[in-house]
Amino acid sequence: MESVYWSYFAAIIDGEGHLGETKNGLIITTTNPELAVWLRRKIGGRLRKVISKNKKHSNSYRWVLKCEELLKIGKFFIKFLKIKKENLLGWYEKKKVAIPQIQGKSDKDYPEPSPTQAENDAYLAGLIDGDGAVFIRVIKTNGKRGRQYLPVIVITNTDYRIMEWLIKNYGGRVNKRHWNNPNWKDCYSWWCSQELTRKLIKRIEKFAIVKKPHLKQLKKFFNLPRSNNPNYPSQGKVVQDGKWLTPHGYKRAEKIVKTISILNRKKSLLVSGEGAETFKGDGFIPKIKSKLLISN
Repeated sequence: MESVYWSYFAAIIDGEGHLGETKNGLIITTTNPELAVWLRRKIGGRLRKVISKNKKHSNSYRWVLKCEELLKIGKFFIKFLKIKKENLLGWYEKKKVAIPQIQGKSDKDYPEPSPTQAENDAYLAGLIDGDGAVFIRVIKTNGKRGRQYLPVIVITNTDYRIMEWLIKNYGGRVNKRHWNNPNWKDCYSWWCSQELTRKLIKRIEKFAIVKKPHLKQLKKFFNLPRSNNPNYPSQGKVVQDGKWLTPHGYKRAEKIVKTISILNRKKSLLVSGEGAETFKGDGFIPKIKSKLLISN
């Protein structure tokens, strides 16, 4: 597997991964079936669907990689980890196994590698798929010009190290949210400007899995016809761009906003293909050939 996909995998681990203490080496729990199936196909391991007893909560998918399998692949993605790197090194020390090509016991002995731009973009795509959201915010205004549009890419995490990495490599801004509940960690959100969003789409779309259709819709939005004439007969305006959408562009913008909203609410189903089995109840999914479809 190419290094960019190991970088993407590292982002998923940093966001949703957990190192097991017994026979299970790595556990990733997600509500995204697309991501769960990608892990099963690309990395291996076992996949389990967990049915939520609360109808208000989504079903989750538990992907498990055994210790012996983790020992084989750790050397490929450890250099890309930003949060769980020390956890993985500690896990290896408990297992009394040396990681190939890595020696030493302190941070100084593990110098941060210089990943390529593509590897950074793949890691960012993994963060967006795991802890991110992609949507278009519609701002209603008073007056004849009824609404404005603001394309948004946001990543939320409780570890500030992720925010520092994002600011260092991509810019943007970070907001902090403090909860009144003492058992809850402070939450950080990374937001990027409209211009940065436009640039990032071209670079991360090819690496994204879960949010790929969302990013394609944003790309369409940025290509909508606009006019510099402030008196142009349209109801929509693109925030920060300062240009009015044409009537045709406005209709397409409304359609794109609705499409992204539907994508954010849809549940993906693993539909059986040749020699495949569907998700049925609570249980492990065997190694199968399947195709993933999106449906209501």
